[in-house]
Amino acid sequence: MTGDPMSIFTQPGAVTPQSPVNPELVIGTPPIVQAGAVPIAAPPAFGGWPEMRDAAYPGGIPDPWPGAVAGYVGGPLALNTWTPVEWRQFSRNRKLPIWVAGHQPQAEAWSCLEQLWRAHVPPGVRIAVDMETRIDGYYLETFARPLEWAGFKPMVYGSASTVFGNPQLHGYWVADYAGIGPFMYDHPAVRATQYAPGAHADSSTIHAWVEAELWL
Repeated sequence: MTGDPMSIFTQPGAVTPQSPVNPELVIGTPPIVQAGAVPIAAPPAFGGWPEMRDAAYPGGIPDPWPGAVAGYVGGPLALNTWTPVEWRQFSRNRKLPIWVAGHQPQAEAWSCLEQLWRAHVPPGVRIAVDMETRIDGYYLETFARPLEWAGFKPMVYGSASTVFGNPQLHGYWVADYAGIGPFMYDHPAVRATQYAPGAHADSSTIHAWVEAELWL
């Protein structure tokens, strides 16, 4: 890819994910339930949610792996940033780039856009903002504006004990190690649930319509 890195964000039709009906809530509205939601233990009737694996290093993802993958696209506190070559190992998988939040949201948003461009990530897809246990609405709202301007859909990753204190943006990816196997956290703004840690990769469920909005 050559030329102006911002040019891809103004090209129409850069991504056309095929997805079921999208019940996305209005951006910027507070979540209906702030905390204490009860996990759902049983999968839906169609046989379960799609699975996703995330890892600091791409080698941590099982090979072969048919589901979605998530990895670091950057951030001041990222343990490791996947290179464009490493992302291409998963050319047939849906992919979720993760930005690990620092403390300079506006500057980081533009750095994130540059990293997305370098990895050839098209606008129109989802990214995750890793907040861990941090609550910082100012950071998230400031960081999200340039990403949304460029056509991306940032959603918030964090622990079930704290994540709902943050603005939901395009939904939550909640970490809750309930020890009951795959489940989806019972909250109207939850889009994915990280239900188990692993030695090399963590395991999540993700709504099918959200998976369809990931980078392919």
